[in-house]
Amino acid sequence: MGERPDWWKASVGRRAGETCLPLAQDDRSRARTKGIKQKSWFQLNNVIEKESRPSSPSSSEASNPGETPNSVIKIRLYPTNPQKILLNKMFGTHRAVYNKLVESSREDCYKLKLSELSQKYRPISQKHSMMNYLPEYHLEVPEEVMYSTYRDFAKALKLSRALFKALKKKDKKTSFLDLRFKSKKDNSSSIEFRARGFKSMDGIVKFTPRYFGFSKNEGYLIKEKMPELQFSVRLQRTRDEKFYLCIPRSKIFEKTTSTRTCAIDPGVRSFITMYDPDGLTLGVDDANEYIFRRCLTIDRLISRRTKETNKRKCYRMQKRLTKCFNRVKAMIADMHNKVSGWLSTNFKQVLLPSFQTSDMTSKQKRISRKTSRAILT
Repeated sequence: MGERPDWWKASVGRRAGETCLPLAQDDRSRARTKGIKQKSWFQLNNVIEKESRPSSPSSSEASNPGETPNSVIKIRLYPTNPQKILLNKMFGTHRAVYNKLVESSREDCYKLKLSELSQKYRPISQKHSMMNYLPEYHLEVPEEVMYSTYRDFAKALKLSRALFKALKKKDKKTSFLDLRFKSKKDNSSSIEFRARGFKSMDGIVKFTPRYFGFSKNEGYLIKEKMPELQFSVRLQRTRDEKFYLCIPRSKIFEKTTSTRTCAIDPGVRSFITMYDPDGLTLGVDDANEYIFRRCLTIDRLISRRTKETNKRKCYRMQKRLTKCFNRVKAMIADMHNKVSGWLSTNFKQVLLPSFQTSDMTSKQKRISRKTSRAILT
């Protein structure tokens, strides 16, 4: 803490306590922005280091979540090529059973109760009676996949009914929403497994009991430590054939000790321009440049794919396009997570005004295509 100037008096000290005047000179602004800069693809600029008023720490209480999961950790699986074929067979059966349930129950799924619906359509997802509805090769996958498929179907039906009731309550003209079929080209799909269905040992994840003829020491390779399984786990497959274990967990989040407040200007040219009463101002300026260059690459690939007549080349271009889209999404999510984590640590209250992007980018507005794309990206 620096020395106070000559003009500092007791009356000025009382006035400073009531307003946002600095109490002393402090160079903590650089330290406060250090965490957000580490291992980031974007840069912070426009940082104004001014005199900062120390915050009065609040009680560091931790919220006790109990037994309810409040966060999810994703662990990537690294299967071999034969193991990928087996996993894809599981997801193929999951899609086939789900689509058969949607197709068979389309006429009366909203008329019957859930118990009557289960009695009528659950045999589609049971091994002893599934041969009457689907080909025989679907019986080669674990039985847990069929049970999970029916649970997902029941959840989707409940959500559709709840949405219909909510729209009706708002006096909106609507009808029951038809359930959508699952497709192999979906961005991601997942299968729920009970916690007892997985076992981790020496960097390997195994299904229990043994499926697919795996030996005792054979399984799916992981490169992270697997936490203790307390809840059901979802096995996720992305469109570019990456597999993840989504593990819910109960995590204790400590309350921030800061009492500061800041405001954020959700601009386009300087993204996340933040204003602090203590004089700290920062923004992210180079993020749009990196993302815009990748969007130009995507545009060129789309143009080449439209003109291409060779199906094999079109398929390869589509795979590359999917990777480019996923890369842009990952960059944006990385920046949002780092900025939000830093804000929650250093500020108790963040003022973020509403930003009506769809209204601003409508055809009636005079905004250039480049700016509209930057807003929506």
